[in-house]
Order: sequence, then structure tokens, then C-alpha cells
Amino acid sequence: MIQRKDFRMNINGTLIKKRRKSLKITQCQLAKQVACTQPVICQIENGSYDHQISLYVIKNICKILLLDIDKVIENEKKVASYEINSIPFCAALCIPDEIQAKLDKYEDDLEDKEDIKYFQIIHAAVQLSKQDYSASVDELQRLNYDFYDKNEISMQKMVIMGMLAIDYFAMNKFTIAYQYVVETIELTKQMSRSHIEDMQFLILYRELDEICTTLDLKSDSSYLKEISCRAFYRSIVGIESKGIDIKFDKLEQPNGVFEYWKQFLSENNPLSVNDDWTVE
Repeated sequence: MIQRKDFRMNINGTLIKKRRKSLKITQCQLAKQVACTQPVICQIENGSYDHQISLYVIKNICKILLLDIDKVIENEKKVASYEINSIPFCAALCIPDEIQAKLDKYEDDLEDKEDIKYFQIIHAAVQLSKQDYSASVDELQRLNYDFYDKNEISMQKMVIMGMLAIDYFAMNKFTIAYQYVVETIELTKQMSRSHIEDMQFLILYRELDEICTTLDLKSDSSYLKEISCRAFYRSIVGIESKGIDIKFDKLEQPNGVFEYWKQFLSENNPLSVNDDWTVE
């Protein structure tokens, strides 16, 4: 994932404890549903938990106990940080209007440099999705200049390079697009498979593959299809466990993994996923 995963938050443990008891749920039962341990729930409720708390744990506590996240996290700026960093990258490309509304809501409450950086990446993706290519390029180039060393290797850098390739290609600046495609693929080859074989990047890979096909970059196109298929198959077990049927015949067709993922996201809101990219 390219967003931040954990934050130090002020948690309203008293509210959690009161709601849990009113629902007649034990600490052990809540811990099992949230995927943590009973001592963690106890410490959260008593205000003695002094480590970083997983966003996924807090999100599930609120979901199970029917609590609003902004009432559980006692700090508006932490709520903003949570909400922005909970946006999957692909959501900005699939449902840009919904994501833009969330960006507008929390923009003024962001202070942390990493939060602002991720906000700008998502905003650039929204602009790309809306075909405002010039605005997307401007934001991405500022990010590239302000935050990243030329030789840095990171998921965020890879995403920025990939979006720049798509933007410039759409603007018919094929030479520049080619340079960014090559750089994006080189970055992925220097990263671990567990990082690049992530479902949230399939739309990005699909668009890059179309550029490679147009520019007759056959080996690069094959590489993108390969990592995309691996990313998809890595999540199949989780997806099937939710009762969603996988159409394997579609995956075997040319560009099948891309087209199936596009259909999958059109039928399942990309905001309704957990950290393992399985539908909730």
C-alpha cells in the first residue's frame, strides 16, 4: 500500500467500553471480531494503550459497535489523517467525485507532511480520472520536485511516475510518456513482489500496458500483464471467501485481468475493502 498505515491517536476508550457493554459484547468477543487480542481492547478502553494502533482495528471497532470514527478519535486532525489515508489509490481513479468530496472535507485539517503528500497523490489521481491532464501533471511534478530524491525507490514514486506517463500520453507527448513508462517499470523491478503485486495498482498497470502496446514495447507489456495477474491471483482466495464468483475464463482472455478488474470495481465500491483487498 502507498498510504500510511498507523497513527498515534487519542482514542475515546470510555465511549467504546460503554457501547460494548450496552451491546452485551465481551472484550474477548470484540477482540476476535476485530482481529486483535483481548488485552489490546482492555488497554484501549482504559486509555493505557501507548503503542501505534492499526487503523484497521479502529475502523472495525467502530463498525462492530456502530460508532462514528470522528467520535472515537478525539482529535479532528487525526480524523482527517485517518480518512485521507484510508482512501485506496484505485478509488480515486474509479469514483473521483466521491473521493473529491472527501478531499474537500478534510484538506484544511491536514498538517503532517506525509498526510499532505498522500493527499496530493490522490488529488492528482482524481484529476487524471477526470481527464484534467494538465492539472494532474502540475500537481505530480510539484510532488516529484518537493518530496522525492532523484534516486529514491518507493511505491509513491512509482505511482507518480506512472501517472505522469499516462497524463503525457493522453496529451500526445509520446516521447515524455515513453520516458516515464520506462522509469516506472524500472522502479517496479527494484521493489519486492509483495509491494508491486497489489490489487489497487491494476488500473495503473492497465493504462501503462496500453501505452506499451501503442509504443510497441512488447517486453514491458508482457511484464505488466505478468505482475497484474499475480496481483489478482494473490487476492482470489479472499475474494472467493466473500462469495464473489471469479470468472476464470475472462482472466485467460487478452487483457482479461484488466477488464475483469474494471468490472469488479464497477460492481464493488473500492472504498469498501480492507487492507488485504478483499470485499467486506
